[in-house]
Amino acid sequence: MDRSSILQIDLLILLLQKSDLQGFDDKNIFSALNLIENIQQNLNYLSICLSKFGLYQSDNLSSLILQNLGQILPNRLEYLSLDLKININDLKVFFNNSQNVFIRRFLIREKTHQDSEIILSCIKQYVMKEKRVAYLATDSIPIGSNDVEEFKVHGIQVMRYDQLHIQVYDFINELS
Repeated sequence: MDRSSILQIDLLILLLQKSDLQGFDDKNIFSALNLIENIQQNLNYLSICLSKFGLYQSDNLSSLILQNLGQILPNRLEYLSLDLKININDLKVFFNNSQNVFIRRFLIREKTHQDSEIILSCIKQYVMKEKRVAYLATDSIPIGSNDVEEFKVHGIQVMRYDQLHIQVYDFINELS
């Protein structure tokens, strides 16, 4: 790992330590979105998981993230993981706003499993047909289903969530 990568990791760790993530709500989430936008050119990995901070049931916070994230992402991401309470209309806004973004590994989790067929249909429309993803993990697609084969025909490999999910310590080890 070169000195620049180490400095970026140190900066990220410092920013995370100084950020009160448990204090994020629909009033100050824009600070986090501004941070993402400001580091956009150096951003390759992004994971947004509201459930770890007791915010999973926040419909408004998830909506704000989905409605505003797509347009601030770089043109290419190595990894994007979204663990949110998903409203299908907000997901469509996200996909429309990120239509020029290629995501190598895309993970999307909706833990309440509400409307999983609708979410799957949306993913097919915006991800599969546009070929914007190489690897996909979502709870909406049971492994071994016909949907997995359908994605495969379009060049997208569907994997289990835990196969694609990167823990922070795994990410740092991957860089070194």
